[in-house]
Amino acid sequence: MLLAQRLLAVLIIAIPGLLSAYGWNIMRDALFYSFASTDTPFPTLKFIAGLFLFLLGIAFIAGWFVHRDKKKKQA
Repeated sequence: MLLAQRLLAVLIIAIPGLLSAYGWNIMRDALFYSFASTDTPFPTLKFIAGLFLFLLGIAFIAGWFVHRDKKKKQA
């Protein structure tokens, strides 16, 4: 039972972490694409979507740790 709970907790943290990494990758690709060719406009929507995914993942992970610390009365 405890092993299943820990595995579920790792999955709950890993999914937003992967989402955040994918958002970082989208933002990086948008910036590199913009610098690689001067005649194309900056892909603003792609960059904003990546930023949203990145911030959403980071906020979820940060909230998870704040909640855990409050629950254990560490903060």
